[in-house]
This record gives sequence, C-alpha cells and structure tokens, in this order.
Amino acid sequence: MANRHEDWYRQALRDLKHSENSRQAGDYEWACFAAQQSAEKAVKALLEFSGAEFSGHSLTKLLEGLKTKYEVSGTWMNDARLLDKHYIATQSPMVFDAGAPADYFTHQEAEAAHEAAQRIITFCESQFSGSRKSENRIGGPRPAGHAAGAEHRGGLSVWLARLRKFFGA
Repeated sequence: MANRHEDWYRQALRDLKHSENSRQAGDYEWACFAAQQSAEKAVKALLEFSGAEFSGHSLTKLLEGLKTKYEVSGTWMNDARLLDKHYIATQSPMVFDAGAPADYFTHQEAEAAHEAAQRIITFCESQFSGSRKSENRIGGPRPAGHAAGAEHRGGLSVWLARLRKFFGA
C-alpha cells in the first residue's frame, strides 16, 4: 500500500484552519474538535511517514508510538492529553448531565486547543523537514549511494512550506 503521509498532513493543516475559523465564529466545541483532529492527523502523517502501524484516536497513545524513533517532549505529551479530552466531549450531549457541548466550551479552551495542536504539528513538521538528529531519521539508515535527506530537505520541505502558506497555518 502507498504511503499517504502527505494526504494525512495536508488534511491536518485544513483541520487546523477549520479550528481557527470555528473559534473566530464562536463555535468553540468545533474549534476544540478540529484542533484535536488536526493534531491527530499530523501525528498519523508522521507515523505513516516512518512506516509505523497505528490505530485509534488517542493522541497520547499515538505519540507514545513515536517515542521509539523520536524524542517526544513532555510538552507535546501534555498537549496530547489536553486534546484527547476534546475528542468525545465536543461531539456528544451524552457527556454532560444537561445541555449540548456548545454550552460548555469557551474561547479560552478553543484557543488553548488550537495552540496545542499547532505545537504538535510543528513537531511533526520538523521531523519531515530533516531538522532532526541523524540517529532519529525517519525510516532508519539510508540505502547505499542515497543522499541523506535529499527527498525530505528539498522536495518535501518545500512542499510543506507551500501547503502551510496556502492554508494560512
């Protein structure tokens, strides 16, 4: 099966933009959910890029899966825990004794979720663009005669920068 990390990443950026648009519109529960989704898709992009298998929606668990290849900071783990709380509660009135999710989420929560998602996306992006330590390179050792990081630093990093500019992320 083809590696679709670029598709995951592109959708992550769109979801991040949706988070911002929802926050500006006062749809704070949607802003929080879109932030969670954007970070989840960025992490899945990195997992796919590295050839790892993954399942589920818990950012905390997905980031745990990256720890075998990358240095995942405590800040990103805390961001993941914050965003994990927005996966179900933003969607279902059954989470609360009364009222809809729209009644419970605030501008401050939407802003914090958006910022947490941005930090996780930036971490994932840094791994794509070749700014990681050589021993932590995605995919392990390079084949003989293959320029180290050529496909990432040239083509992919340029592509990522264009996507971020296009989506305003």
